Amino acid sequence: MADTLDVLDSNEAVQRGQAAMNAGRYEDALAAFRDATAQLPDNADVLLYQGAPLLALERFADAHALYTQVVTRDPTHAFGFANRATSAWQLGNLEGAFADFTQALALAGDDPRIVLTVCSNRGRVYYQQGQYAAALTDYQQARTLMPQYADFSYEFAQCYARLGQVEAAAMALVMASARDLGVQRRAQADPAFEPWLAHPLLMPVLGDPAILFPDPQTALEYTCRGLRYEQIGRHQQALADYSRAIELDPTDAHAYVHRGNFYMPQQQYAAALSDYDHALRFDPNNTQAHYGRAGAYTNIGQPVKALAEYDAALAADPHFFAAYFNRALLHEQAGRIAEALADYEHALQEQPDEVRSRMQRGRLYLQIGNHAAAAADFSQVLAHDPQNAEAYLYRGFAYGMVEDFASAHPDYEQAVRLNPTEGRAQYLLAASYGRLGRPEAAAEALAAAIRLDPAYREQARYVGDIANLADHPAIAALIGKPATPKKGWSPFRRG
Repeated sequence: MADTLDVLDSNEAVQRGQAAMNAGRYEDALAAFRDATAQLPDNADVLLYQGAPLLALERFADAHALYTQVVTRDPTHAFGFANRATSAWQLGNLEGAFADFTQALALAGDDPRIVLTVCSNRGRVYYQQGQYAAALTDYQQARTLMPQYADFSYEFAQCYARLGQVEAAAMALVMASARDLGVQRRAQADPAFEPWLAHPLLMPVLGDPAILFPDPQTALEYTCRGLRYEQIGRHQQALADYSRAIELDPTDAHAYVHRGNFYMPQQQYAAALSDYDHALRFDPNNTQAHYGRAGAYTNIGQPVKALAEYDAALAADPHFFAAYFNRALLHEQAGRIAEALADYEHALQEQPDEVRSRMQRGRLYLQIGNHAAAAADFSQVLAHDPQNAEAYLYRGFAYGMVEDFASAHPDYEQAVRLNPTEGRAQYLLAASYGRLGRPEAAAEALAAAIRLDPAYREQARYVGDIANLADHPAIAALIGKPATPKKGWSPFRRG
């Protein structure tokens, strides 16, 4: 199957369909994939591509019929059974869905993609049917394969709450909210958690602080209430509660850390550092205190001290994603390219689908001239965030630097479509149109770039792909006479 999918991935119609899917144009994607099917009528795999836009368009019966064709042609096609199960579930055919999920797992072997697809979707079916223990088993497998995905921990928490295992529900919910703060708002309106809103284990995560802690007595209760106040934007109440917690227990490192974290967005860095120092006095290996100090030192212009604090945080917790990411930024700013790349790699090992790290590493690859690696990183970003205009812009530039202009042009078009106020995208699209010998289109994009930033008018005189069209009236009206190109010029580096 892998060889067949490689053939499909190189097929022009399939590529067109994938681009349309990424852009949310599902009807266009369906038409393109049908073109691919016409070109490869005996290929069962090509039908899989048609299923995705059908599901997105909620044409579940058509998707089910199509996946039935797949498994009829190839009774060993695990993805075919997994996808047919999903469409059967959407149609309310639970018996058929469970049968197909089971068959897909039997055929999956050690392919984690199939196991992940089946366990996540079958778990949701079990949950809807009230089979919470069975759903837990599937979610456990799914979360093992993709621990950074907050939904699996959240749905784990749902099952535990339904089963009355409140402590386990609280732990899973905290894991989910650590990765996605929106989880808290979602849980507050979720019937699964409604019976437990006043439970002391879930109060700091879900409840209204004034109701949950009407008369706090301990430092922990004040800290929990302060954290909830901060999460809902009631900052003065949060500060008062953190301070009261410290009065009650002057050795409470967590209260100092939370108050220090409160001071950081207020730009009260001296106060934050003082609190982090106190926390480390009572808990020398407190990773959050080291991390907070690193941020404060960065903001007051002491990068050497900040670097030492990130080192300390990572010594205490070698899986601390944010410390790797921010230490990479410090290395990059200091010109330590190898160290920055190593830290971005560590960050991505911890969270492979995290967009910021991959975007930042892609930009760094661009700066050092590793255009193929840059394009690969931006492609990974787009696989998880197909509406990311900046990733299209940078990937187009990476393609252009290796003269893959056929790939660069559609990326510039996408970047402009998604963010028409990005001057660099308009400018690079103008240059691409110039390269294609389309002066009217080039002039339109260039005019848009100049409206956004008049400096592009002068820069266009130095770029051959635009300046070579200076005899065309539309281009001449914008840039006048061309000039000698500047060596090493880039739209990402002005001057």
